[in-house]
Amino acid sequence: MRERFVNISLTVAVVILAEICLRIFDPIGIEHFEEVRKYADGLDFGESYGYLHKPHYQARLQGVDMTINSHGLRSPETTVARPPGTKRLLILGDSVVLGWGAPQDSIFSARLATALAGEPGPVEVIAAGVGSWNTRTEYEWLRSRGMAFDPDVVLLLVVGNDADPKDVGHTDIPVDSLFATTLERNAFGRFLSDAWQASFRRSYILGYVQYARQLAGQRRIESKGYDESSPQWRDARQAMDGIIDECAKRETALVVFLYGDDNIAKQSGVLRAYKTHLENRGITPYTLPGFLFTERRYHNSIVDGHENAAGHAVLADAMIGPVREHLLTDDRE
Repeated sequence: MRERFVNISLTVAVVILAEICLRIFDPIGIEHFEEVRKYADGLDFGESYGYLHKPHYQARLQGVDMTINSHGLRSPETTVARPPGTKRLLILGDSVVLGWGAPQDSIFSARLATALAGEPGPVEVIAAGVGSWNTRTEYEWLRSRGMAFDPDVVLLLVVGNDADPKDVGHTDIPVDSLFATTLERNAFGRFLSDAWQASFRRSYILGYVQYARQLAGQRRIESKGYDESSPQWRDARQAMDGIIDECAKRETALVVFLYGDDNIAKQSGVLRAYKTHLENRGITPYTLPGFLFTERRYHNSIVDGHENAAGHAVLADAMIGPVREHLLTDDRE
């Protein structure tokens, strides 16, 4: 009995020591999970697109200041009505467009605005990026609010998790069919899910477990993709068609970038499905430089793979050519 007590005590001591060391050094950036929880405090829920930042929200997250304008966007303040003689670029996406963890003046939308400042006539860049938005939420926001900004060009960034379903916001697909299991949709399942999330956000050791689970799950989905007839892909495909049709209806140029290089776009079942569908609709998507995804110096941390300031410079450099080409060839009055 004494020996068992000693072993248990040693195990507890090792766990406590490991927890303390991980909190002090945090070698892979587990603090990211708690920062995401704080970020959720700045969201308004309930619209057709599910959620948007609270107007004028300000916070310091992941070590940088985040300022949201009156339209719920991390973008300079503007009016809905397009100023006469001004061309507009609307960037649509998720946390990559938001610029999670990067200073506001260094995110790629701000860099594009600077690069386009010398064009004939003023160009305004509006960044519409919200953490964890998917293609459905992006489309619902675009048609209900985004097109009111009357953009000349819409730049859409498609990420490998953009077909993952949401249980908030409007969709034409029955919500229950979008999820492989219904565990989290009953009271006990939600309790278990909430308890686990509260645990890994407070324990760095459990944060490692969550990171491993999250990484494995996302890699599994991205590698195999969704079945062509699955509710998830039908929902994403319908939303993608909606974005294409909204732009065509208003004679707005649509530029699509896949969040990956040519090899990633081929290997990822999700990105490959998007690429094929876009090409079938007459749109050839662009890809990004491969070194952006292989060199850690362009990202915030191992856990937080979002681009830092250097990474956003790479994004802006890759996008400026196609964006400039479409803005200059746009002849709408």
